[in-house]
Amino acid sequence: MLSISSVQLPKLVQKMFQAILLTGNGSRYRELAPLLRQRLHSRIPFVWSRLIEDVVVEHDSKDMDPAHLAWKGGAVLAQLPSVEGVWIERKEWEVKGTRVLREKGLFQWM
Repeated sequence: MLSISSVQLPKLVQKMFQAILLTGNGSRYRELAPLLRQRLHSRIPFVWSRLIEDVVVEHDSKDMDPAHLAWKGGAVLAQLPSVEGVWIERKEWEVKGTRVLREKGLFQWM
């Protein structure tokens, strides 16, 4: 909910609530998707309640084992030209340490 609540565009919020994909071995529990859907739906902020008709939680990836889906996503991400600037070389890590995570990381680092 935290990542969705940071979005300002209503249409994007709506799309995010309708495109939740469970990955990893935990997604093999068939009861998890309906439970997560119910809990997320009950926590939709009032301001979005008219916008969000349903929460869609998928637990089956169409052609891949869910346990490998996150690894596949990471492999695809690593090949994108837009992430070349965030690679951290050993020398950078040795010189800057964790500070380089703040400088180059894709996500906020505390």
